[in-house]
Amino acid sequence: MVYFFSGPVISFVANKISDDFFDSYIKETEDYYKGFHCVSVPQEEIIHQLFLRLGEHPKDYKIFVSPSLEPNAFAYLGNLIIINQGLLKKAKSPDVLIAIIAHEVAHIKKQHVKRKYVKRILFDALWDSLFSSSSSKVFKQVAGDVFSQAEEREADQFASELLIQKKISHDGISLFFKELEKEEHFLFKYLVFSHPSYPERIKMFQGKHLSQEVISEESFHLLKQGCLTKKD
Repeated sequence: MVYFFSGPVISFVANKISDDFFDSYIKETEDYYKGFHCVSVPQEEIIHQLFLRLGEHPKDYKIFVSPSLEPNAFAYLGNLIIINQGLLKKAKSPDVLIAIIAHEVAHIKKQHVKRKYVKRILFDALWDSLFSSSSSKVFKQVAGDVFSQAEEREADQFASELLIQKKISHDGISLFFKELEKEEHFLFKYLVFSHPSYPERIKMFQGKHLSQEVISEESFHLLKQGCLTKKD
């Protein structure tokens, strides 16, 4: 059933729904993360440099940094991208950060985000019509709130091609995935992991060594400090 709600039906419905339909949700999500945004102005400018390095204008996106220590980033409706400070702290090179940003940009450009929310709406409606037990809420949330592996694979492919185009090394993100593979709990990795397997993702990025500087070491060091107040 989850596969069905990730396929052509979702794409068809998503194309028929105006973006205005989601305005209230976009505002709610933006206001929520804006309240947690936790980096200084100089750090914001460095993050904007990463977007510019990819050929993306930061003004086309709403970019916030969350205090969460989970090493992750997320794309939402309204061209909203959330970067956890855990990712800033765990990344060992600017190449890691820019590759993950490219992945999230892909989710937006490829309409994955819109399809995910359409899927959630349809999934919620069907699930509620079939089940009434509160015990189903956790599964319902997980199943209705993830990108499909096909979408994640497409986002990885987009990111890899963009990095090649912009002459950015793939080494950092390959090593990052290898580290995460060692750390992930077995059950999490194989039962609820919506991305392709780590070996597949590593293969996607491995062996491509084009490299031009992303940002300076000084700038990267400032980002790795994580959440700083606006006055810092």
